[in-house]
Amino acid sequence: MAKAHNTSNKAKTLKTSYGSTIQVSGGTYGWKINQAAETEALAAIIASGESTTREPEYSQKAASHGANDYGDTYVEINLTGQHLFFYKEGKLVVESDFVSGNLAKGWGTPAGSYPLAYKQKNAVLKGENYRTPVNYWMPFNNGIGMHDAKWRSSFGGTIYKTGGSHGCINLPPSVAKTIFDNISAGTPVICYNLPGTEKSTTSGTAKPAETKPAETQAPAETAAPPETQAPAPAETQAPGPAPTTAPTQAETKAPETAAPTRQDREVLGG
Repeated sequence: MAKAHNTSNKAKTLKTSYGSTIQVSGGTYGWKINQAAETEALAAIIASGESTTREPEYSQKAASHGANDYGDTYVEINLTGQHLFFYKEGKLVVESDFVSGNLAKGWGTPAGSYPLAYKQKNAVLKGENYRTPVNYWMPFNNGIGMHDAKWRSSFGGTIYKTGGSHGCINLPPSVAKTIFDNISAGTPVICYNLPGTEKSTTSGTAKPAETKPAETQAPAETAAPPETQAPAPAETQAPGPAPTTAPTQAETKAPETAAPTRQDREVLGG
């Protein structure tokens, strides 16, 4: 049953904001059946002799049971073009240039589809040689996340190739705030590479949002993204190319939502 119904770790079909349709492989976003709980539930039904229609027991849920499980609220991150789009209920909330992981140092941001783990205000990003506060922290792939980068004066272009982060998506502060104010835990974050969209120019501010629909298939059913995670660690250890450090004690204000029990790495663009 799990093999037939699970969509976590499976490729997603995405019609990008550039008009092309691509397959996005990798990542953990999607439906995932809790096999132990489902086995127990089925055994109880069989023992009762009753006939019933029910949803399976899930350990992880997605937005839709339709053709694309991510629905119409998601963050679309073009790593090649260094540009993102945030859609909510099919409408564009904001788009912006960003700076992702430093390719020259082997810290490139991985492609794939991931659920937003949680969001937290006033987090402290801590590494071996730095300790930097950020106002808006939104992790989605272990220690990789979106956050404001007020120390940067420009975004986009090819900055990431030699001057990028340790893997995080560095955003203009106003854009990070807009996303933070409109996103919730469980929202899919879809990262991909798209040849032919690289830009040589950079920008200092985000483009204003346009009210245009996201070009995705409408979901057949929807389920609210999960919002119950364990408390968020405010500080984590920044990794090198192969993260192995355990998180340190929290040094931030109370998180807005719950946090994962551990994080493999915390990253920061310097």
